[in-house]
Amino acid sequence: RTPETPLTESELNYASRDVYALLAWFGWYLERNPDIAPERLALNVITKTGVVRERMRIRYDAVKGNGCRYNVGRFWHFHNNKELPTTDDGLFTMHACTRGGLTFCASRFANVPFAFDDSRVIAGFDAVSMHPAQMASHRYPVQFRPASDKLLDTDFRIVAKTPLKYVLANWAKPFPRAFLACFHVTNIRPKAGTVFARDGVLPLASARFSHSHYELNEDNESGQRFTAHIEACGYSDSAECPEFAFGKLVSAESSDLWLTELEAWILCQCYEFDTCSALHGYETGRFARPTDMSLLAVMGFYRAKNIYKRARSEYRASGTIEERTADDLASAGVAPVIIEGMRAGTLSDSDLDAGYQAVKADLNSLFGTQATNEFRQDTELTRTGIEYAGAIGIECGPKNPKAWYQFGQRIVGWSRVAQVVTMLLAAPYVDGIVNGDTDSVKYLADRARLPQLEAALSVYARAIDTAKADVMTRVKRAYPSLYDPLDGIGYYECEFTSDRFCAAWNKAYCTFDIDPRDHTRHFGFTLAGIPAGRGLNEFADKLAEDGRAFGEITDLLLGYDVALAYDLIRLNARSFPEWGAVYHDTVMDYLGNTARVVEPCALALYPMSKLVNSTSVAANRVNLSHAQRNRPSVNTRPALLTWGEGRAPMIVRLEDD
Repeated sequence: RTPETPLTESELNYASRDVYALLAWFGWYLERNPDIAPERLALNVITKTGVVRERMRIRYDAVKGNGCRYNVGRFWHFHNNKELPTTDDGLFTMHACTRGGLTFCASRFANVPFAFDDSRVIAGFDAVSMHPAQMASHRYPVQFRPASDKLLDTDFRIVAKTPLKYVLANWAKPFPRAFLACFHVTNIRPKAGTVFARDGVLPLASARFSHSHYELNEDNESGQRFTAHIEACGYSDSAECPEFAFGKLVSAESSDLWLTELEAWILCQCYEFDTCSALHGYETGRFARPTDMSLLAVMGFYRAKNIYKRARSEYRASGTIEERTADDLASAGVAPVIIEGMRAGTLSDSDLDAGYQAVKADLNSLFGTQATNEFRQDTELTRTGIEYAGAIGIECGPKNPKAWYQFGQRIVGWSRVAQVVTMLLAAPYVDGIVNGDTDSVKYLADRARLPQLEAALSVYARAIDTAKADVMTRVKRAYPSLYDPLDGIGYYECEFTSDRFCAAWNKAYCTFDIDPRDHTRHFGFTLAGIPAGRGLNEFADKLAEDGRAFGEITDLLLGYDVALAYDLIRLNARSFPEWGAVYHDTVMDYLGNTARVVEPCALALYPMSKLVNSTSVAANRVNLSHAQRNRPSVNTRPALLTWGEGRAPMIVRLEDD
């Protein structure tokens, strides 16, 4: 484009709606979020997590419980401040020990297309509100202090010897001491005789061993600068002669691992090693229940989700809602405009579903309000560009902390423990673990054994219930009108069964199931970073209509070096120029006119394709070696998938072009 290039009709249409759409969205948003005062937007409320924190503050900050000296908000601020890290070493150690969710693909089953008769099935089990369930079912460690290597070694041995049965019986606090520490481990490898070794399901993410594995970008540069800094200071996992597969560490001659007691227990379930010795860290023997603010928020937001879910079913069944239902929605904080729309029968399906997704997102975002790093450098916009104030570390600490750091750190840690626990419980009743996400696992099982599998997982559900009763005791006594028992939270429920299934790598799989509306069979793809939606699923459906077998289709769409064209996935790339950048070059516009351009660079969106599993990446080549052992016919020939004439699926073999 040049300054003289005329705008296209679509660009003029977009420009005419651009600013209006933003204002219309803010109006729509504020109407449906009455907790959020307009004047606080972009001041106190900047992010989605900030919205949830503000909603939590508005609803519970001033509440004072029976027999409580201070209100909820005052104690919350006091506790957050009391548990704030006080040294750079303590802060960096805590962050080095923090791990993300447990997303995996079993190397044994990668690219294996399952196509069964009625006797066998892939069963997908999802945990109900995983992170909120862990928030409400544990006592969390407080008052960490520097510890000797000898003491940390003792703590590790105690954790390593803690059996599954004891962990379940004492879910609120199974370990007598907690720690944040670095351990030197030799000859680590999958633990023989376990389902983890058999199926190739492992917990240690390879990304943690790849230092400087990203480039800074302006979306989260401050956070990335923090991570890069602590890695440069040595606060990061490392390994000698490591072997990786599907984004996980398989083995290493030696490794330095930064672990909490939760990660140490997971490590000992999934791996074995010759020696393990502490190098540095902190520990404590003191634990506390989550603050009342956090527990009340879990109870209130979980109740809101369940009330809205019931109201949605009632509205769809009868076209309106009863007065009692409307009162329940109001008490749960649902916006009046939504309630009135349900009463009048005028609420659209899209608004109805958007309302449910909103209350569900509030609940799930409670984890994010705690798992936050408030020690990032302040961002300053100067005449020369973006600059960062202060040294990375304690110097950049908050004056009024909004998070209890050890709490946020361990919520996701307990979710990882829950995943490992459920896999251990399920192992005797399944033929394999295929893949999973932070709160879900897909099992290969006989259909007749599903009741046994569900009974095994109910052991975990009972453990959650017992722990909740302990952890929520004070809240139940002090706030009886706000108390909710959180029935069913954390339970693993069978979300789907499928006789057609294939998983290729982490967060990449597909099903082929019957649509209950018209009883037709359709593909359902899930690919990280790619909106499968109508495009990719329709492409696969049409390949099936052309006579291609399920395995042929998954070999291609979940294969290697496959490019998905823009017309298939509708992804946009973004050009985000650096501050003050100027573009100067000779360009040809879409009309074929050539001109010299010297203009400030601008933000731009443009169509893009997506290359799936490029073998130019070393990690993908390793994964491919496993996939080919499982499925020799998996695609390795570069191909472009696009729509042809008459919306017919078109496969262009690039090497033949």
